Amino acid sequence: MKSRYAIAFVVALCATGAARAEILRWPLNEPRKLSSSFGEYRDGHYHAGVDLRAFGRIGLPCIAPDSCEAVRIRVSPAGYGKALYVRLGDGRTAVYAHLNGFSRALDSLSYHWRLERGKNSCDFEIGGGAFRFAPGETVAYSGSSGSPHPHLHFEMRDAGGRPFNPLVGLYEVPDACPPIISALEVVPLSWGSLVDGSPVPCTRRFRLSKDSRFVLDGTLYLDGLIGFGVSAYDKQVRGSYRMGPYSVELLIDGETAYRVRNRTFDYSRSGDIALEYEDRGGDAAGRFFTLFRKSGNEMPDREGWGVVTNDTGRAGAVVLPAGLHRGEIVVRDAVGNEARGSFQFVLKRSPGIEAGRRISSGAPRIEIDAFDPDGGSVSTDLNVSTDGGATWSAVALEESSGSLVASSASDAGALYRCVVRDGEGAETSRFFGFPDPRDERDSVFCDASPELRPEGLYLGIRTDRALASIPSVRRSGGAGGESLGVFQTGPRDFIAFAPAARLASGVNIFTIRGRDHRGYPLERACAFQIFTFGSGSSASFDSGDGFAIRLKAPSVRGIAPLMVRDAPDQGRKSPGLEQVCAPFSLEFPIEGYARPLRCGFDSGRAAGLYRWNGKAGWRCVGVPEREGDMVEVGRPGVFAVFADTEAPVLKNLAFTLRTAGSGFFKSKLFYVHVDDGGSGVDAESATAILNGARVVCEYDGYRSRLAIPIPASYPAGPARLRIEVSDRSGNRNSAEFGFVIE
Repeated sequence: MKSRYAIAFVVALCATGAARAEILRWPLNEPRKLSSSFGEYRDGHYHAGVDLRAFGRIGLPCIAPDSCEAVRIRVSPAGYGKALYVRLGDGRTAVYAHLNGFSRALDSLSYHWRLERGKNSCDFEIGGGAFRFAPGETVAYSGSSGSPHPHLHFEMRDAGGRPFNPLVGLYEVPDACPPIISALEVVPLSWGSLVDGSPVPCTRRFRLSKDSRFVLDGTLYLDGLIGFGVSAYDKQVRGSYRMGPYSVELLIDGETAYRVRNRTFDYSRSGDIALEYEDRGGDAAGRFFTLFRKSGNEMPDREGWGVVTNDTGRAGAVVLPAGLHRGEIVVRDAVGNEARGSFQFVLKRSPGIEAGRRISSGAPRIEIDAFDPDGGSVSTDLNVSTDGGATWSAVALEESSGSLVASSASDAGALYRCVVRDGEGAETSRFFGFPDPRDERDSVFCDASPELRPEGLYLGIRTDRALASIPSVRRSGGAGGESLGVFQTGPRDFIAFAPAARLASGVNIFTIRGRDHRGYPLERACAFQIFTFGSGSSASFDSGDGFAIRLKAPSVRGIAPLMVRDAPDQGRKSPGLEQVCAPFSLEFPIEGYARPLRCGFDSGRAAGLYRWNGKAGWRCVGVPEREGDMVEVGRPGVFAVFADTEAPVLKNLAFTLRTAGSGFFKSKLFYVHVDDGGSGVDAESATAILNGARVVCEYDGYRSRLAIPIPASYPAGPARLRIEVSDRSGNRNSAEFGFVIE
């Protein structure tokens, strides 16, 4: 028996060794398991704390980290839900969020504060040291308020109110699992810069070569001004939650080019998250952290610029000589576990091709000048196709007077493909032909797909037949027009670029002209409604039938473009929604807007702006008439204006047994299910009248219910409850229920 106790004592010492060395108490008397880390991506902001797992349970005691006093209480249906702020003796503040309740005295204070003011939510400060706690004393109880799942969000803030990472120098958690590096993003940062011969960003997946070592197969061929990004995550134990890493470092040829550490940040810079993440796949796996500093990013703990180039005169960029280079990404968690992802790239100017046709002694010849701008040798392959690129055959090349020459095909509709490779393996492809011009119209068709980025508009062009040369693209509209740079990525694929500063605010017309390999003409005009915003500027557009939509950009970074296009009717909508205008899309780069875009309209009634969310259907962004004339639009997407004509539906009264908590409330928590598929429930509009007197009620949007916590001091017996609630459009409904209070 003694040996058993001795073993248990040793195990306990090992399990608590980290905690014993710490000055502050861990906020839960539970295993130190996390579901989110500090500085993680959140929609529009950084995660300011760590999320502690509650293992599906509600009501776990939250522990005072040291001697402290309560200084602030918040109760809200969204965001932090129920939150408590306690100040330590050294001026730092600990924040507990998504709570089920507070200590008994604070439960009483919060409830009566709201009851006296006729409110369901609150946010107030507590002064005078009225509520003090000793180290290890229970200050609150964990829950799921403002969250779909039970957990404790725990923050530490310095004396200036800035959140900092509590896992760096303050607490330790058991973690033997290194981060995972899944993919690399390679970004051309200026027009003319190329990644594997293309001017658009690309992604490549790493493979695991051995423990915590990841490798990118093959070699990247880069030209110009280039930045990198990484998709990586951390796990505390294998099979657990994916979390953000603590630090990420980019090394080029063994030297640090960029390093980020998630130690602290200022809430005023939280919007900089749009400058640090790029979404390539629509979910966490397709989200890349940029390993280069973008203009306007003032987050602390970011060192270096991370940009590489083979062009001198680029301020802040790492200028590399032509040739092969090694890149490495080092990702670490707060404990120090690390993973490394390596890749190699050639950075140099791409091979050049100049091709033409000359008639000599009555026989047409093709002449090709292929060269390496950096002075190296090149190899050249020429192929010809007489069926528009479906099949190819090799063409013999001979050297003549410093050029390569070949006999021209007898077919006037022949298409040629020339591929030039330099000594490092970088290659350039060029498609061309020399057809006899034909006058017939509408013989060649093309699609034009626009994509807005902070630097401007990229216009993807795809033709139904291979072209004989790169088409010309000209923009007109506004004060003038210009010819655009065009890059060929295939016999039928091209990309044109219009800088944001050159776009007209209004209708921009792009004219595409060229000829296919048979000589038939291509002529296509496409128009896009584009607005370019400066800070504080406004614009408006007609979404159909004369219905005007107003836009305003409170604060932008440089020039922020936005494109408006008609969108297809998505069909399904909730009963009671009446469509006010046709759907439209707002397409804009989030990082261009330092503060969210605002949208408004005059509908003559309390109509709302709705965004299409796929399987979730139409979801209300806001009702301008009730929210200061305009609502925030934080993300691009498809939108429409609907009028909500149906009030929320109040269903049955039910109850659930509360955890013991502080004991201020009765053990039964009564609630009423509230359904609203339109503009959504206005949580603050809800009122609960119990036996003729108003009581506090709390709306839980994740569970679509209105809870009525009843103080333990309330007398037992039969009771009558009347509930009234409005949606965000002002439609109101009520219901009465009878029950017994025990």
